[in-house]
Amino acid sequence: MKRADPEDVEAEMMYSASALDAVPVLVETRFSGSSLPVKDNSTSANLKELYTYNQMTGDIARLVEHISFSSGRKLSEMEKYPKIALFGHDHTGVSQRDLDPGMLRRIAAWGAMGHLHTFNAAVSSSTPVKSVIENKDYNDLVAAAFENKMLGGSKECLEAVCELFNSGLVARLGCRTIVLWSRTGRAELEEVFGLRKNHLKDFEDWWMWSSKGLLGFNMEENDPGCTSPYCNVAKICSKMTAVGARIKTQSRKSQGPHWLTALATIRKARLSNDGTRELTRREIIQKARDPTNNDPEKLHWFLKCHQYPTFETCDFGSNCPWVRFDKSSEFFFSMCRDAFGITEEEVRKASTSINRNHGGKGMNDAKGIISVNGEVDPWSSLTVAKSRPRSPVITQIPGASHATWSSPKNKRQYSDFKEYYAEVYVALSDFMSY
Repeated sequence: MKRADPEDVEAEMMYSASALDAVPVLVETRFSGSSLPVKDNSTSANLKELYTYNQMTGDIARLVEHISFSSGRKLSEMEKYPKIALFGHDHTGVSQRDLDPGMLRRIAAWGAMGHLHTFNAAVSSSTPVKSVIENKDYNDLVAAAFENKMLGGSKECLEAVCELFNSGLVARLGCRTIVLWSRTGRAELEEVFGLRKNHLKDFEDWWMWSSKGLLGFNMEENDPGCTSPYCNVAKICSKMTAVGARIKTQSRKSQGPHWLTALATIRKARLSNDGTRELTRREIIQKARDPTNNDPEKLHWFLKCHQYPTFETCDFGSNCPWVRFDKSSEFFFSMCRDAFGITEEEVRKASTSINRNHGGKGMNDAKGIISVNGEVDPWSSLTVAKSRPRSPVITQIPGASHATWSSPKNKRQYSDFKEYYAEVYVALSDFMSY
């Protein structure tokens, strides 16, 4: 085994390993790094056959039999089989937006659930386990976060964010939005946001570009203690409410350019200046069809279409703070079809199958699962959030978003979350004691 960087491992895992005098082992999943079942041949057909949750959980169980330590002995050769707990940690150094949130944490939870004789427990942090194809709750919870005073949000902030998306982008009535589509409007947006000419020519590209908001900010990454510009709800709300207060006496037409400028300012400050350009829908599909390509975004879309179908919709009738569409799930279905040849019927069958096999939020009353959730995580409606006599132990972290405690950025954050690491350790000790 190679020595792993401790920063690549969940903080609660390292805390528990130290307290239990256990050996932490970091495992690479298939189709990541050098673990390629088929080299330069990641076609849709091969992914359907070789990139499934059942196989990935099975990989972990089989790998256990072959792990050897400095003594040279393998686990399968030991007289007394060791106690093993699984932790899932999303890929380090890759934007959460490019990944299926919770993929590796699902592998941990479902692996322990499906291989009871191999694993004693699993710690599952911020893990969506129920597949809901039209998942309106995600963006409804994003809207609620902008209104959450504990995060630095307010009613005025949410109203400002909604108003912001009326700035040359859409026509608005309250937070109800209707897309305006004109050549002049597209050209203006491309110029203001530094996009390539005709980047927004196709309506599908408009959706791709605007579907999670244009702030360059993902609510899953909200960090109350961050220091970079517009890196959390409080900093974005401070900007938005200040702009709103300054222009509130102006007509809606006059307000538009101010909101557009504010939006572009936040987005440009948030996005890196490493030369990475935004891809069109056609370019994403071309990359997905390339059998030599295994990048995280391709794998993210494949899992989203074939293994864990859950689409963060933004439709009329919801509280979504971004640009709303009529049946936005159709955009997701079209991506699955055009990128991988996966039909809407197949997507719906996959969703039904994953919930039937793994029990959704109830997880079939599996034992030994410790579920740690962030109070304001947009995925929280799909996580295990209610304890049952035999089912997961639940810990909820106030004010936290999507597994922010797993990768503390500094000593202050580690100290803030240490009591929750201790709770995980205590629960884990109980499961590992029998």
